[in-house]
Amino acid sequence: MNSRELELLRILEARRGEYVSGRELASILGVSKPTLNRIVNALKKKGYIIDSNPRKGYRLLPVDDLANTEFYLADLGTRLRYRVHYVEKCVTTQDIAATLAEQGATEGTIVLAEEMNGGRGRLSRKWYAPRGGLWFTLILRPHDTRYSQLLSLAIGLGIVKGIENNLGIRTSLKWPNDVLYNEEKLAGILVEGKIEVPYIKYILVGVGVNVNNEIPLDLRDTAISLKDILKRHVPRIPLLRSMLLEIDKYYNTLVFRGDYKRIIAEWKNYSSTIGRRVKAITVEGRTIVGKAVDIDKTGALILETPSGIEKIYAGDIIHLR
Repeated sequence: MNSRELELLRILEARRGEYVSGRELASILGVSKPTLNRIVNALKKKGYIIDSNPRKGYRLLPVDDLANTEFYLADLGTRLRYRVHYVEKCVTTQDIAATLAEQGATEGTIVLAEEMNGGRGRLSRKWYAPRGGLWFTLILRPHDTRYSQLLSLAIGLGIVKGIENNLGIRTSLKWPNDVLYNEEKLAGILVEGKIEVPYIKYILVGVGVNVNNEIPLDLRDTAISLKDILKRHVPRIPLLRSMLLEIDKYYNTLVFRGDYKRIIAEWKNYSSTIGRRVKAITVEGRTIVGKAVDIDKTGALILETPSGIEKIYAGDIIHLR
């Protein structure tokens, strides 16, 4: 975000809910009206919801009512046609999304919950999902199975870039699908699906982001929320818009353009795992200690160990100090 975008955002946030005339904004910023419009549009592309009125000017809408999310996604212009199935409370959005997918829900359908009482993470771990966070599942229907293992990396990129664009916070990615801030977990991704070889029937991408929710006492040493980082309430719909814009971009890069090299290169740029000494616990129960040196074209983590190179396709990674 450049200095003019930051200044415009500061003005609109200071007068939150009020219209500020285009003439006044252009004068403060020292720009022409066309340039002001370009700055406004740039902020919109970062997820901010700015209401433009030809007579009154501009106002920032810090909306946080998830029940109206679909209305605020209508102007995204993404290739994925996002449609929102909102529930106030559920066991897990993954199960609802699976039912909808079996019934023929289109690609881009989102199941969005205010809270979940049975959310799950990877390896069937419980995911704590109270009010205030962003808990959703996205239904995808990629046309083949070539890039299924890289999908979680692409979605992870969408999450970190969405947070960065909207809030200016640089986060990192822990292989295979955690988002960290200073080594504390900020968000997680769960990818499940149904494959009927050689085709993918559907993929369910579960995303949980700690936004304004309280972190349980027993997790405060390992998890963090955006509210904790910024010391203020974070409007969730602009943040969700920003993440969905980036998810659409990286999904298209991977699935429709087949540019897996870009996904891997950008993921490594945000990685907190590459270059670290780690302990890998595979799904088969093996424990492998080594240095994480790379990601291969399938998304597997490559470890350099005393006994040679090991590839980890699935499992838990523990960063060692």
